Amino acid sequence: MDHWKHMLPGRIFDIQHEELAADLNTGTRRMLDYCRLTFQRACLSLHETEHTVNTASLAQVRQPLYASSVGRWKHFEIHVQRLLMVLKTDSTQ
Repeated sequence: MDHWKHMLPGRIFDIQHEELAADLNTGTRRMLDYCRLTFQRACLSLHETEHTVNTASLAQVRQPLYASSVGRWKHFEIHVQRLLMVLKTDSTQ
């Protein structure tokens, strides 16, 4: 992401899944404000859309945003220690 932020300064909006899961209304409004779009109540219930979804995540798209996966990666932390170290080193350069 550092590369894209450098290539497209001011054009990347960062938001964490945890932030959205904790407060969908505020996070959604922040995203829409950034994109200069108007808030509509339907933005908070995307899972209710009747539009066709052609992705492998179809089952997830049809569910409300959930927080049950927040922090789940920590179950695998021991297996990704080297990767985390590399990412941490790269982000400080």
